[in-house]
Amino acid sequence: MNVFNEKEYHRKYRKEHPEIYREATKKWRKNHPEKASETHRKVNNTYRKNHPEIKKAQHLAEYHCLLDSKCLRCGSTENLERHHPDYLEPLWVQTLCISCHSLITRLYRISHHG
Repeated sequence: MNVFNEKEYHRKYRKEHPEIYREATKKWRKNHPEKASETHRKVNNTYRKNHPEIKKAQHLAEYHCLLDSKCLRCGSTENLERHHPDYLEPLWVQTLCISCHSLITRLYRISHHG
């Protein structure tokens, strides 16, 4: 199996077996905390370089937009976060609990990226 086929195989396997991949990743992170931390830092730096508008919007919202007292979607008052429906309007944020925020983000990714 050449390198390209191996990458394709793993990509397909991850997509078809997300629960197995998730557990294996958790186990690896637990057993290799220093490598996991370094990998996370590199990924975050790359993301920051590739998406400066998103990082700028998040920074502005963190310091200039107050969270509402409850989730806009479900009404929960715990684990509240800021959600940007449009990063081109950095001060327009919605208050969502972490569960609703994850759901909305997943639905957006599925509808826009397949």
